[in-house]
Amino acid sequence: MNFLTNGQNSIYTEGGLLYDKLTEFSQKGKLVLVAAQPKIYSWGNEEIPMEAISESSRKQQIVDMIYTAGRCPNTPNHIGVMKIAKNRRGEVGDKSHYIRLSNGRFRLISSLLYSEIKNLPMKRNYLDGDIDAMERQVQVSSMKQ
Repeated sequence: MNFLTNGQNSIYTEGGLLYDKLTEFSQKGKLVLVAAQPKIYSWGNEEIPMEAISESSRKQQIVDMIYTAGRCPNTPNHIGVMKIAKNRRGEVGDKSHYIRLSNGRFRLISSLLYSEIKNLPMKRNYLDGDIDAMERQVQVSSMKQ
């Protein structure tokens, strides 16, 4: 599919034509994923609501599911909250805490570990083994309390 515009239509018309084509793919049983940057006001949000999806309200109306990923603004470590902001065929509002590891991969973590890392003052490049050990440690600590 050609994403270049012919310059004769407005950006909203061109975007609408693109979404119409993506809908055709979806109706043929193809999984269609569209990534979008959230609106500027939400860039520093730990949790991004559906209303922060940029570009058009048409996107919010047409898609079956919106999954957002915010970032905790007050920590040097890359952690945040992923949220199901819209789900036409299921529950809405489910949240998962995540951390981006040193290899660039995102990993879900418990809310207990999220709270611990959120308060750490120094940046650290975490690996899977580090997260596994930290998860065990916060679980043991929470059982002692």
